[in-house]
Amino acid sequence: HSPLVKIYPNPASEVIRVGAYPMQDGPADIEIFSIVGQRVLIQKGIPGPISVNICRLPAGSYLVKVSSPSVSATAAFIKL
Repeated sequence: HSPLVKIYPNPASEVIRVGAYPMQDGPADIEIFSIVGQRVLIQKGIPGPISVNICRLPAGSYLVKVSSPSVSATAAFIKL
């Protein structure tokens, strides 16, 4: 079945927690993109559970891409 990404809290102002299912094959890479497609943050090799500090991002809508060796999935969140 297809991968699923959950982001919480959503909307958020300081930190998001990212859950990706199924993602059992080791550390993940996280990329955050603005709604126009500009990559604004990247973190590589994050072991679970995944938390990302978003304090420095301007308010708006973003996409989070979670990648591991076998899975890639994307979800949206709102930064307050």
